[in-house]
Amino acid sequence: VAIVALGTTVESAVIAAETMRKEGIKAGVVAPRVIRPFPFDDIRDALGDVKAIACLDRSAPGGAMGMLFNEVSAAIYSTRKYIPTINYIYGLGGRDMTQEHLKGIFKELKECADAG
Repeated sequence: VAIVALGTTVESAVIAAETMRKEGIKAGVVAPRVIRPFPFDDIRDALGDVKAIACLDRSAPGGAMGMLFNEVSAAIYSTRKYIPTINYIYGLGGRDMTQEHLKGIFKELKECADAG
């Protein structure tokens, strides 16, 4: 399972992934360095073999899905595989993304992957 995130959240997600791996969950983090032009091929290659993906966005413009989720979903679509991809909007109102939140996301992704 993998989390895709940007900015400072990546560092926190890497720590959570390491903790999850110690608990037996195969967890990883993908951190695009640029949004435009979006690295579709790199993202597709990095995520093509995972069982479930979480995209972490800091905003939901007009209540729509986040920008990172839309771009990652397009990249995954080109694999022609069904990989559950979930959008999490976080940090609204200046709230922090904690280790507990990130570990919860990894556990939810694991459940999703196990369910097929």
